[in-house]
Amino acid sequence: MTDEKPKFDPFKPAQPRIPGVSDAPPAPPPETVAPPAPAPRRKLTPQQIAIGAAGAVILGIVLAWLFLRPSTPSAPAIADVASAPMAPAPVEPAAVKASSSTVTPEVVPIYPDEVATAEEMDRPWAFKRFNFIKKVTQGPVPALLVRLPGGSARSAASYWAFALKPRYGKCDLELVTDLDRLRNDFGYRAQHPMVVEPCSNTVFDPLQRGTVSGVWVRGEVVQGSGPRPPLMIDVQIKGNRVLAVQME
Repeated sequence: MTDEKPKFDPFKPAQPRIPGVSDAPPAPPPETVAPPAPAPRRKLTPQQIAIGAAGAVILGIVLAWLFLRPSTPSAPAIADVASAPMAPAPVEPAAVKASSSTVTPEVVPIYPDEVATAEEMDRPWAFKRFNFIKKVTQGPVPALLVRLPGGSARSAASYWAFALKPRYGKCDLELVTDLDRLRNDFGYRAQHPMVVEPCSNTVFDPLQRGTVSGVWVRGEVVQGSGPRPPLMIDVQIKGNRVLAVQME
């Protein structure tokens, strides 16, 4: 068999030759294999459909509860709580410790006219200054309470209370317990303390009584130009409390 050269076709150009590439015609593509036919779908029974629907409902309820439940903050670790600085407690103003609707009642003393106690006036000629409050004008009147000798400290008769401002004098009255001062400054020899009015050198005796408009009043004038005894204040005793209740 003789090798025949291919005939030259002027209308079909020769294909270029690429080294390493064969001139053999390409192999035909492999045959495609058709996929297997799907298996026929099994039909569900009514019981299976009901079970599936119930499961879907339960799953929806669980998901809704997980989504809508309030979130609980996690408790901090013990070490974190111990190491964290404690915030200072808020301090309420001293003036406001109750709610704004709470009204604190005013503290009213049991005996508003109390001026002393029996323990304070436990010896003769003990004295104490106080302010007598007039019931009408509510103005304070400087006054003096004197414990007289004799009697009990829980007896109203053992006390003499009077206003320090004389009705017709210029100077306040004064209880003088120094007998030498009474003799040297006022020229009066006494055996017990006296009440004096320095501006007029008037001396009043706490143990004697004088009359004012027909009424006996303690503190007779024994020296000087004073027209009358000091203005008297009535004294009452409640337990161990000495009360000044009324001024003439």
